[in-house]
Amino acid sequence: MGNSAKGHEPGLLTIGEVARRSGFTVKALRFYDRHGLLPPCRRRPSGYRLYSESDLHRLEFIRQAKALGLSLRAIRDLVAAARVPGTARFRLRLLRMLSERIAQTTHQITTLTALRRELERRRRILASRQDEERGPGYCTCLHNATARIVPDRPEIKARWNRLQAKTGTIQ
Repeated sequence: MGNSAKGHEPGLLTIGEVARRSGFTVKALRFYDRHGLLPPCRRRPSGYRLYSESDLHRLEFIRQAKALGLSLRAIRDLVAAARVPGTARFRLRLLRMLSERIAQTTHQITTLTALRRELERRRRILASRQDEERGPGYCTCLHNATARIVPDRPEIKARWNRLQAKTGTIQ
């Protein structure tokens, strides 16, 4: 919905118009442009970017993919696959990515469920204790806290330890 009275080609939108219509910031649009999520855009003689209606559809796809937790790299791969004629390749790639996200989410749920159970257990223990005087040092109520949080499955323990190492919370 370009406006030729504003001095640009009919059907093309300025970056500001696309930002308003898509809900993305101008900074995000430039970022997506730089990282290959948007195809190279046309430009005015002044250098201003111009976008089409199909770019708005692509931005809506990007928004939905982000909401599903797909990575920037995965979204870029999907956008590239969508440009290739034929939908089978794109569809298979999207199915694979969604399956991977389901597996990741299932793992996160398992880990967080174990954490919640451990937090509840520790809270029950602490709530049932009588107030007691303690000597110098910290309360012993949280000793061995991580030992029971991590489920017994080796692959989950390994991922938990990697996460702890990344966040610097390993004891």
